[in-house]
Amino acid sequence: MKLNGVTRLNSVPAFLSVTLILAGIGCVGKKQDYAGDKGVAVHEDAAASAGALFDNASVSESDAVRSDNVRVFRLAFQIYRLDLPLHGDSRDSLKLWNHVDEMRTDPEKTALLARNGVRIGAFSDDSWRPMRVVLEAADARVHEEQTVAQAGLPVVLDVGDVEDHESIFAYNTRGRLVGKDFADGKKLVALGYALYADAGSHLDLEVSFEVRHDRGAMAWERVGGNLQQVPDYDSQVFEELTTVLMLNPGESLLIGPSDAADNANLVGGNFLGGTQGGTKTETLFVVKPIPYEASSVAAG
Repeated sequence: MKLNGVTRLNSVPAFLSVTLILAGIGCVGKKQDYAGDKGVAVHEDAAASAGALFDNASVSESDAVRSDNVRVFRLAFQIYRLDLPLHGDSRDSLKLWNHVDEMRTDPEKTALLARNGVRIGAFSDDSWRPMRVVLEAADARVHEEQTVAQAGLPVVLDVGDVEDHESIFAYNTRGRLVGKDFADGKKLVALGYALYADAGSHLDLEVSFEVRHDRGAMAWERVGGNLQQVPDYDSQVFEELTTVLMLNPGESLLIGPSDAADNANLVGGNFLGGTQGGTKTETLFVVKPIPYEASSVAAG
């Protein structure tokens, strides 16, 4: 399938429309109604197995969703952008992948991502310490931020601006190289998310690469069961590279370049490579989910 042309984004993709999946829903991408903009209600019996995962957050009862025997969960993400300088043909980031499980998606998708200059995988909290040693030795620049997931909206990582009339190419599943020219816009990595509180509290993350052009206007969309004004934009998503993988409690996501990222025209090289201060660099993202219990309420 060819990469889609630039089209009007009339609605958020189904997978991205879910902040937290309610207990008992096993199908990724199924739209759900929301219990309000403060979180999603999960019934007590379904959420009991998740208790050890969630921190006790201090949230007032007025912020909670009121229902019989309901616990309310929210989801935040700790995000690290890692910019590593390149020294000739040497890639310090290769040492990071010794601590990462890249087999969370099917092998064909892993191979397709690698051919397009992208690597994606999961790692545990225990692996973070040796990975930090690698980053310090590589003189990496680390930018850290935290964002709270908003019902119905993906978490978006801003990679950078599209250069004037930039061309980006991707290999599709048939091995055909397809490209598109972009006059301007933003290069983004979008993260969809689905938390399963009744299945060991694992989290599904959907990772997609996107070029977005903001039209400078607002449009009405139904988000979380309510009509809201959202930015109106055109979007080019490299759909065949979109990947869903599972994270267990305590695990984080790593997104980075593969060897094919040496080709700056491929998605991986374009999104995850560049130059800073005259030095060639490679960029990686660490995404750590932080689910927590917002409140436990019994209606009186």
